[in-house]
Amino acid sequence: MRPSATSQPPCQGGDSRRRLHSVISVVAVLAAVLVTSAARSSSPARHQGSAAATVTFSGVVQDAASQAAIAGARVVIANTSASSDSAGHYTLTVAAGKSFQATASAAGYLSVSLTIAAGGAVLSGNVPWDFKGPYGLKSLGNLTAVISGLVKDGLTGKAVLNASVATPGKQVVTDTTGHYSLTIPGAPRVQLQTAALGYQLRPPLTLSMPGNGLIQGPISFDFSGGSGLQSAFTDATGDVLNKFDQEMPASAKSLPFAGLARQSMENTYAVTYPNGDAGLQPISVDRGKYHGILPLAKGAGIYQLEINAANGFAIFNLPVFYGVKYTPPSMRAAYPPEDATLTSNALEVKALQTLNALRAKYGRPPFIMLPALQSGARAHSIDIVTHNYYDVHPHQGSNGSSPEDRIKLAKVPYTQIGEDVASDMAIRGAIDGLMLSPGHRANILLNGFNRVGIGVARQPSGLLVMTVDFVRTP
Repeated sequence: MRPSATSQPPCQGGDSRRRLHSVISVVAVLAAVLVTSAARSSSPARHQGSAAATVTFSGVVQDAASQAAIAGARVVIANTSASSDSAGHYTLTVAAGKSFQATASAAGYLSVSLTIAAGGAVLSGNVPWDFKGPYGLKSLGNLTAVISGLVKDGLTGKAVLNASVATPGKQVVTDTTGHYSLTIPGAPRVQLQTAALGYQLRPPLTLSMPGNGLIQGPISFDFSGGSGLQSAFTDATGDVLNKFDQEMPASAKSLPFAGLARQSMENTYAVTYPNGDAGLQPISVDRGKYHGILPLAKGAGIYQLEINAANGFAIFNLPVFYGVKYTPPSMRAAYPPEDATLTSNALEVKALQTLNALRAKYGRPPFIMLPALQSGARAHSIDIVTHNYYDVHPHQGSNGSSPEDRIKLAKVPYTQIGEDVASDMAIRGAIDGLMLSPGHRANILLNGFNRVGIGVARQPSGLLVMTVDFVRTP
């Protein structure tokens, strides 16, 4: 049986006055997939009549086969979570009720999901519940999947040689016929990403089996068509970046580039430097023809070049290897989903702390959150979730509003503004995705921006949509 593949729509970001920046590729997936069981508790405490205000569940999480305690397991009951201690024990308290959805998960194990109930009686007080035996966690250690197939050019269908295929923690390279073979532990879902010199870095794909089956044994999957590699120098709309060697000798001082765009362009391009800083450089545009010069003045390493359309999407985003050889990108594991009990305000404060930690790393002063900007950013994120236009026009509200329109409503004086929009199951994942794009990274690290509004909304799936509005005040 062949698995199905899904890819999270890319995040977009930008600036309504000076910059409307680029597409960024980031995938957001659940760190642990729940395997649903129809099992009910056979022996929970029953409490008839008047119920207490809360119920405290406690017990142990064990390996279903060995009965060994599992430390650090995550138990979620009624959207409240707790972690098991070194002896596998957990305790958590929730409001009393008649039935409770409960899950337990841990790295290296299949997660379990079940309902705890007592025949319609209200559960309250202290209720013991162990995740063990038939409700214990099943180890993935002895299960493997061998995923193999071809990596192809998405447009021409030709096999791509020396392409990397990666999953978190492991990477292989295609052979002279474009074939790959990757052996990994079995899992309910698998993230895969392919990359090659001369091609765009695509978002990771998530492979899953019908019916949430386990991916194990021999699995065939080709990166082709829409999941195939796309040229770094042309796109589906006919935009062209004249080809150049992405591996530049250390003797080079700069990289001239030019091309033809069929859509309106910004008059600057963005670049991430080898030291992790980001900036903007001018680009000349004349009736679709454009040209610019990338100075290679920050030392040897990888320069990430991003050329942007005026509508907020990146036309081209590719690395230049100056004085170093091409190395395929590594792939990190997805961050765990944010706790479902966290409010929008708590998530927004967490995002502010994460952004300010990044700015401190690069010697920038911290952002100050303005409540008026925060309210507008949150309203925009809610609007995106409500009307489902994240992957179409994330900076244009359902009423046609622009970032500048929304910031004006906040009545905050400014000399420059910007906006980034991202999506992930975790705040850190969303921000890491923004930092992969030179344009978004520049918004985050520019000295000029000193005030922000961060707004987070949650989709029913748990996927977060985050809007960050940046302002430079007079």
